[in-house]
Amino acid sequence: MRKTDVIVLVVIVIAVGLFSSVSIKIRAEPTDTYQASWQLVRETATEDGANFAAVYALATSEGDFAHKDSSTVAAGGPFRLKSQRSDLGLRHSFGDHWQFIICGGLAENDTFSFNIVGWAAANGPAQIIAEGDGIIGTQDVVLFPDDSAAAANTWWADTISLDETTKWTTAEGGANGVSVFNSGDNEIAVIQLYPQGLEWLQFVFYDCDGSGTEANNLTVYGRRI
Repeated sequence: MRKTDVIVLVVIVIAVGLFSSVSIKIRAEPTDTYQASWQLVRETATEDGANFAAVYALATSEGDFAHKDSSTVAAGGPFRLKSQRSDLGLRHSFGDHWQFIICGGLAENDTFSFNIVGWAAANGPAQIIAEGDGIIGTQDVVLFPDDSAAAANTWWADTISLDETTKWTTAEGGANGVSVFNSGDNEIAVIQLYPQGLEWLQFVFYDCDGSGTEANNLTVYGRRI
């Protein structure tokens, strides 16, 4: 083989290698989004307890997997993040984050408090992901997203405040693992969450039994993005 032929062959091999490397990187990047409908995450109900500790007393062993509410979502239990088994024997979910919206009554500007708690699969302990407060806004719930049933005296929460945003791991790129959008605008406030490693989520509500200016009949919807 002539020297010039060897040089040409080497150049071709290097070029193919570089092209393959670039192609792999391009294919590795997520290129799609999910046009998902809103799913029922928490069935319509009054507060779960006087405070979070009344529902899950973490200081007295109720933070283990066995104490996770075993009820279905329809019966007030936690929501399971759907996943499928990967080639490595692990499970993974489509979409890297979820968004949640809350609605309720009894009147505009009523208030509520909540915690979001999560569990990993197979004996994962309870982890507090976020806690905060909310206010019912003025945008009417016309039809409930999950079953298209007509709503009455129900509005979307327009204001959501998180006590802190460091309770949960940050997302890829350094974004907060949990954050709030469009708060305080009499529209629909959105909680965004990156549920890395979690299989179950539950919204636990308190300070919302319908007395005084407390909200009641709260519902949570979520969708993967």
